[in-house]
Amino acid sequence: MSSSQQNSRIVYLALGALAVAMMSCADPRTEGASIAFQVAPGVTLSAATYWVVAPDGKVTTGNVTVGASATVPVFISGLPATTGYQLIVSGLASDGITGCSASTTFNAPTPSSGVIVKLVCGTPSSPGQALVTATINSCPIIDGFMASPSTAEVGSSMALQVTAHDPDSGPALLTYAWSANGGTLTGSSTAAATFTCTQPGTFNISVAASDGDATCGVAQAFAVTCTEP
Repeated sequence: MSSSQQNSRIVYLALGALAVAMMSCADPRTEGASIAFQVAPGVTLSAATYWVVAPDGKVTTGNVTVGASATVPVFISGLPATTGYQLIVSGLASDGITGCSASTTFNAPTPSSGVIVKLVCGTPSSPGQALVTATINSCPIIDGFMASPSTAEVGSSMALQVTAHDPDSGPALLTYAWSANGGTLTGSSTAAATFTCTQPGTFNISVAASDGDATCGVAQAFAVTCTEP
């Protein structure tokens, strides 16, 4: 064998050894299997649910795949460009006991790398405790209200109107409740009510909107005037 051939063979052997070393040091790959985050020995988390709460209270939800680490990118599109969104991520591990969650705030549009959260996992600390999952409810929003006319003579009536919406359309259909510190009200449980002046003065009228959640106290008030005929 010539000196040139011997040198070429040494180079080929060296390159082959380097390739084997690089393969052994590369990140592990899975073929035909999904990578799951190992919470504890034998306990994994492969998917979670996310909620996006917009500044106006509208809630968007979806699912996200959890990779091999606790750091999870959530890719969200179609959000109106604004600031002050909140992202909540929650998942239950394979043992049915361990819960993992994370939350953060972000602005839209989101970066191409997604909104990054880091999951924190834990189990109930002692017997008698349990992992509790909750449903997020967005309270109704009153968009506007009016009295037409806003001034009327005693014995005359005013048409009252309220417009409202529920960002998550639940847990029940919107209902309304009108109240006043004088005069008489008809149709007080509808979006369109009637106020009748029974004596002169200025009176406060309020309207509340409810989606069936007793913890949501959404109401607006305004004043109307009744005059002598």
